[in-house]
Amino acid sequence: MDNGLGQYAPQIIAMLLGGLSTSLGTTWALRRGRGRETLVKAKGAGIALYAVVTLGLGGGAVYWMVTSMLDSIGGPPELASAGVMLLFGLAIGLPMSLPGVLLAWTDARAGEEKERKRKNRVVTKDDRRAFAEDLARQLKELGDPDRDVKVSIAGDGGTVLKLDGKINAKEAERLTAALRADMKDVGFKRVEGGGAKSWWVRV
Repeated sequence: MDNGLGQYAPQIIAMLLGGLSTSLGTTWALRRGRGRETLVKAKGAGIALYAVVTLGLGGGAVYWMVTSMLDSIGGPPELASAGVMLLFGLAIGLPMSLPGVLLAWTDARAGEEKERKRKNRVVTKDDRRAFAEDLARQLKELGDPDRDVKVSIAGDGGTVLKLDGKINAKEAERLTAALRADMKDVGFKRVEGGGAKSWWVRV
């Protein structure tokens, strides 16, 4: 009974925790905050170096484990301490993180490129007109069918989004808050409404 797996539970748990920490934790960390910023700045050579280092560490850990097992042949099975097994798990978990790291890197680079193109894009009046037409379609499809709201552009350069029909200032404020980022992207400065009680909302 003394030679059962139960006596090695601390080492086994430590090894599993180490492997999961690096294989899953590394990808999780690189998809958030500073980790993502680091990935955006990373070049292909840096990712390749990470792969070489992690594969080397993982391979070295496996080599150590195999040689330790061979040395114990003929005698009672032995495992290193829980602390050493934790380090072993950390080492073998690193190569397992490679697919997640590569995916996070390509996603981060693609997102950065998309953002760069968005910032460098020259927005035109036609873009604002297309936005107004798309908003009118969505209001008609998703809103109350009995409410007729017309959407158009006005002002110098078409930077004013006009909403005419059955929509009040509070509803327009909520709509503007929900779409403010998109409205700014195409150059709208404010949203206006006509009718008996005219109103306007700053974008």
